[in-house]
Amino acid sequence: MPQCNLADKDNDTVANIYTGERDELMIGTKEERLNALGKLYPTWDQNTLWTMFEKCCNRNPDMDFIVTHNNKYSYKKAKEEIIKMTRCLIALGVRKGTHVAMLMRNRPEFVFITFALARLGAVKIAINAATRRSELIYVLNQSDAEYFLSTQVIDDSLLKSISKLKKTVVWDKNYIYHSSQSIFLQDFYKAGETVTEKEVVNCTVDGKDFSELFDITFTSGSTSSPKGVMLTHDMLLRTAYGSCISRLFEKGRRICVPVPLYHNLGYVEGLLAAMLVNGAIIITTGKVTSEILYHMLVDENANDLLTVPSQMIDFFKYMQGKKEEFSSLHAVYSSASMSPKWVWGEIRKVFHVKDVITAFGMTEVTASTMQTKPDDPDDYVVRYVGTIKPGGVAGVSNFGGAQCQYVIKDLSTGKTLQNDQTGEICCKGLTVSKGYYKKDDINAQLFDQNGWMHTKDIGYFASNGYLVFLGRQNDSYKINGELVLPQFIDKIIGQCEQIRAVEVVGIRDDKCGEVGVAFIDPVDYSERTKTTIYTYCKDNLASFQVPKYFIFGSQDEWPRSASANKVPKFKLKIIAEEKIATNETWRPLK
Repeated sequence: MPQCNLADKDNDTVANIYTGERDELMIGTKEERLNALGKLYPTWDQNTLWTMFEKCCNRNPDMDFIVTHNNKYSYKKAKEEIIKMTRCLIALGVRKGTHVAMLMRNRPEFVFITFALARLGAVKIAINAATRRSELIYVLNQSDAEYFLSTQVIDDSLLKSISKLKKTVVWDKNYIYHSSQSIFLQDFYKAGETVTEKEVVNCTVDGKDFSELFDITFTSGSTSSPKGVMLTHDMLLRTAYGSCISRLFEKGRRICVPVPLYHNLGYVEGLLAAMLVNGAIIITTGKVTSEILYHMLVDENANDLLTVPSQMIDFFKYMQGKKEEFSSLHAVYSSASMSPKWVWGEIRKVFHVKDVITAFGMTEVTASTMQTKPDDPDDYVVRYVGTIKPGGVAGVSNFGGAQCQYVIKDLSTGKTLQNDQTGEICCKGLTVSKGYYKKDDINAQLFDQNGWMHTKDIGYFASNGYLVFLGRQNDSYKINGELVLPQFIDKIIGQCEQIRAVEVVGIRDDKCGEVGVAFIDPVDYSERTKTTIYTYCKDNLASFQVPKYFIFGSQDEWPRSASANKVPKFKLKIIAEEKIATNETWRPLK
């Protein structure tokens, strides 16, 4: 492969440098794939995740569903594991409406638990595996978690601070530590063996529960704490199906998923979308390095890759001088996340794929509601974040055959704007959440009187129907697609005893999209104090929430608004960019 000098890349429009031709005999033409999807789903029959899985399993039981580096689960084998997990959850006390939280990285058990909870009609709360203590306590309490399944050992004092928690299942046995509220995995499985088939049948809900709440997915927004987005079975499945149509899925598509399943990119666009075409997800149970990603793609014959720009940038470096062997790959989906423009062309160059897309969405609309098209030219992927996905048989005439509708509204008047006019992005539709769990005050502000959800995102529609995304109205920022709320980070960091005051802002970063900069007024300016503050951040924040840069100085020097004497974060961003350019920031010694 040609050498890729990342330092030589610029931000000009990327030319279409795709030079290879993928054999269409195996995947079919665009028309053939759409026809095949039409035969699979001639109508949209509403299902729960469990009843849809059963239908897919019955259709092709022996096809791969979950693939790891040392194991493969066919649909039939996965169903056996889901039934086993269902018995264990029943023995634990889980029933219809029970709130069950999960803290784990990608692994087959994540999938088994998901569909077992769906079978029981329970509510799933999938928590970011990097979540630290303070936020974990908040999320478990806010979500009314009654049971907690964790691959991490959680201390007794934390568990006792969760008001409704009844029991925690700890994956790995620790002979030194044991909590009165915890049971170990082997005991969890052993208890499941006592549950009878009759009990399983009695506890199983039917497909009529498709409109019931299934996922509470936490995201940060414009308030000072994370919010749990409420999603139903039907919202999840419709969104996944929409991506199958938009991305022209062939039967049996094998999707490499190096991104977390506890996020909706991997969960909806990966796991659920693959299931709908009897495809497979390829995952690893540990940290995803570029070398591991290479083997996930090559050794398991991946057809598709879900990724984020930072993974791609690292992977391009890894691939320099190496032979290309991606013979099965024909599609790549990379989140936009304010990625450098050259990334898109490099994806085509490294992987030799025709289908390269990006998308726009958020947890509040289940996953992506807009995507670029597989056959769009490179400059479209650079300029836009997509056009509204077709709904297929799951769409409705009210939205022109789509599953949702978007408008741009004037920030001051709320008036709907025309093409090429910038304003707030607003939406409504079948895949739009009804709001946040136990946040009635915020929900009242989220929707206007006509039912439009106000996203707080800024952009405009071009005359061709594609969306140009310009940024967020509030001060939040995204690192590799992970939304970070500065006000929440300020609150956590501000609890450190070595800090007098703190303000965190996000600034543009070519690799990660955006990164955090912390302005800190410390008790003193010694290297020991600075290191202590950094260690505190690492211990109390998720890795993506830890600021990349630190600027130490008196808060008296920070800009203030004349009216409220508040620190305007947009002014801090300007100062941060200036100090980074002149190397006036502090970073810990490696």
